Amino acid sequence: MFKFSKCNFDKYVYFDKSDFFEISFDTTFFKEIVSFQNLSCDKIKLNRTHFDKVAFFNDINIRNPDNCDLKTIRLIKNHLLKVENKIDYLKYNAIEHNNLLRNSKLSVNDRILLNLNKQSNDFGNNWILGIKFTIKIGVQFFLLLLIVNSFVISRYPLYFNFKEEIASYSQILTEFLKFIFSFGFDNKEIQSNGFLYLIFIASKIFIGYGIYQTISAFRKYGKS
Repeated sequence: MFKFSKCNFDKYVYFDKSDFFEISFDTTFFKEIVSFQNLSCDKIKLNRTHFDKVAFFNDINIRNPDNCDLKTIRLIKNHLLKVENKIDYLKYNAIEHNNLLRNSKLSVNDRILLNLNKQSNDFGNNWILGIKFTIKIGVQFFLLLLIVNSFVISRYPLYFNFKEEIASYSQILTEFLKFIFSFGFDNKEIQSNGFLYLIFIASKIFIGYGIYQTISAFRKYGKS
């Protein structure tokens, strides 16, 4: 373990391309620029550590980031944002939120929001996950609509009844795409029953969220 405690660095400091099992800074002050670019370690700890200018953490490789405390991850994340390294920033933003999810004291509301964020685009890192989330939510709500429509009176044409002739694949696909992509506020068939309309409105909220999360993850490679 490499440990610095109660140290003041008055000049430029470089840890670039170093490899440590564990490196720790406690009550340490960096007056000038410090660089940790391409540093590799199992664990890093930054406790009561102040960077008067900027710290470069580009391409730092923490092999076990789950073992790092939240203060350290947040400090690294904030300095990555300062140097406009958006890709590494999002990576450590995801690490921070995954660590938060393991916190037993996290409120139910925060846990729900973080889980939704993780499942829908891995905290802004994965647009493919956003597409999968949107399609999965759409299918689940569409099936729920069909199940409920099997027990209520409405003018919606699709429902589960294996004793009658099965609808064509073309009709099912058409209704599914309309369900996903249309606003449906003028759809008299869905509006013919309050339960169906409630399911439809709820689906629009989650599908809209999935589309937004997909676009947000796409912007990972765009301008900040």
